[in-house]
Amino acid sequence: MYQGQLATSLREELKQPLLIAAWLVAWFLVFNQAWVGAAKVWYVNETYHHGFLAFPFAAWSFYRLLPKLQVSAVARPALLGLGYVATVALWFAGDAAQIILFEQVASILIIVLCMIFLYGWSVLAMAWFPIVMLFFAVPFGEEMVPALQELTTALSVLLLKITGLNFWLDGFDIHTSVGIFRVAEACAGVKFLIASMFIGVIASYLFFSSLKKRIAFLAFCLVLPILANTLRVTLTIWIGQWFGMNSVEGFDHLVYGWILFALVFVVIFWVADRYADDVPLSARDGAHAANQPAIKYRSIHSTVFFQLVGLAALMTWLNMSLYMSDLPVIESVEADRVGAAQGEILQWAPKFDGANSAGFVDLSDMLHSDILPDARLYMARFMGNEDNGELVGSTNLWSYPEPWVKDPAYAVDAGFRLQEYRHKNGQIRTVIYGYQLANGFITANALRAKLGQLLGVLQGKGRGGTFIALSVASSAKTLEMKLNGRSIVSIFEKRSGGEG
Repeated sequence: MYQGQLATSLREELKQPLLIAAWLVAWFLVFNQAWVGAAKVWYVNETYHHGFLAFPFAAWSFYRLLPKLQVSAVARPALLGLGYVATVALWFAGDAAQIILFEQVASILIIVLCMIFLYGWSVLAMAWFPIVMLFFAVPFGEEMVPALQELTTALSVLLLKITGLNFWLDGFDIHTSVGIFRVAEACAGVKFLIASMFIGVIASYLFFSSLKKRIAFLAFCLVLPILANTLRVTLTIWIGQWFGMNSVEGFDHLVYGWILFALVFVVIFWVADRYADDVPLSARDGAHAANQPAIKYRSIHSTVFFQLVGLAALMTWLNMSLYMSDLPVIESVEADRVGAAQGEILQWAPKFDGANSAGFVDLSDMLHSDILPDARLYMARFMGNEDNGELVGSTNLWSYPEPWVKDPAYAVDAGFRLQEYRHKNGQIRTVIYGYQLANGFITANALRAKLGQLLGVLQGKGRGGTFIALSVASSAKTLEMKLNGRSIVSIFEKRSGGEG
């Protein structure tokens, strides 16, 4: 009899997890294409290595909640139904326009809506941590790079003024008596910021139960890496000023990759430990702890602390491919090399996998070298029926590689953008680029191009289009002077239009 009761109890205990697991298998079969693509991004792009940890953390924390969740009728079902309709529409829009971000967000929202359907709206408060972890799995955030680059430059300039260094600023270039320091895109610190926020969310879940404390702690985790990155840039400039430009290369990678990254995580954990709530650990799930053992956080803080230190070590290891690679954290140019004789130009090799046709267009009979010197026109055409590629995608490459660095892009006529690149040896090239869609819409903004593809599908014109990039051996200002008032885009469109 005892064995029969045990078997019955075991079946009841496993029934809900098994049903949820079966549902998740079905969910993955439906949305596998979006998440297989996400896994590739996690692996290739150092910014999103944490994606490998997001789903396991979400599954672990939700499993802990299961005994405390009760199936109940949901209030305001019409609102929930509207959420389903909007989510399905978002997924179909992403599928139609090949916006994988829309598909990934929609698939996560489906999970959240099903949780609400089963357990009611209160599950949002109880299961906030696994929900946030699910959204961390979506590879998104590099769009913050331009804003963070400007913010880092502004804060670094302020700190340099406070410390009394003589310099002058030209865009992202900080000129000192020993050379030029460029706050490049890699200096923006977006990878550092996302990793810190990921760790901060985990720490806030484990260490705090108060909503106010969690919000304050996450704000701290947002500000700390930005200030630390600013300090890193400022120290790099001062080290170069004191000991010469050659000394900052190794110093920069060492500080950013190992010491500073680890120190910031230690500070995050120390603050979490210092101000942690003395409540039973189970209460951190939003459940009542009246019947729980009186195990206070302080009695287990050492275990949790060292577990998180281990997690920090793992996160550091996952990001070391960035810090020990050839990606510089701050670009530096020796003063005596500025304006030096031009050396060999690194090959410009755009890459658009899966295009129906892609390559450089012969311009020998179409462009005048005195107007557009050493011009090269690249075009990648997509008909909209490709299975292994997309017109606007994270794997597409068209920028000049290192050691070229780029200045901020700015818009020109008809939706195209103009991007200037500078080489350490003084060479400058300007690229005019944009997406020309099947419905005639032209833009250089990736998100707008995706939305334009969606509009093309709705108009019955398809989601095809062409990426166009014209590279010229000239600065943007010089190019405009040589054109003598002629529209850059009118010449550009005429030349690309001649190709079809």
